[in-house]
Amino acid sequence: MLVFDAVDGRPLAVMDAARLTGLRTGAASGVSSQVLARPDSRVLAVIGAGAQAPFQVDAVLAVRPIEEVRLYSRTRSRAEALAAQVRQRRPDLRAG
Repeated sequence: MLVFDAVDGRPLAVMDAARLTGLRTGAASGVSSQVLARPDSRVLAVIGAGAQAPFQVDAVLAVRPIEEVRLYSRTRSRAEALAAQVRQRRPDLRAG
């Protein structure tokens, strides 16, 4: 993504659109779980371990007291890789 000055057209920023998309989509999940999920929810289930999954997990972890993340994917190795990533960032969680 490119951002230009509205007055003189100078480039102001060059940003990774894939990361922005991940953050935006993850934020929607975080807000949704904050509004719709029970406040005492402790388990997060994620179906799919693709590019969006880490953003979804991070967003929900930011708004709910999650203790366990359950991951399901057609590709076992991708689910295991995401579980390892979650455990590395949050060793207090059970993830798998």
